[in-house]
Amino acid sequence: MDRTEQIVFDTLELEYTLNYLIKKRNSLYLKGLNDEKINDKIRLTQNKIRSYANTNT
Repeated sequence: MDRTEQIVFDTLELEYTLNYLIKKRNSLYLKGLNDEKINDKIRLTQNKIRSYANTNT
């Protein structure tokens, strides 16, 4: 696997994780709860995705 394929694979994995965390956060919001740990994980995952996007340009 070359570097480009690895970046694509890692990005897809991060997007899946981000999607899962957002769904979990939304379900907590519907219950009237807020979990800052989930919000921190979402921010961290978004930053990782952005850093991968910046390496491709």
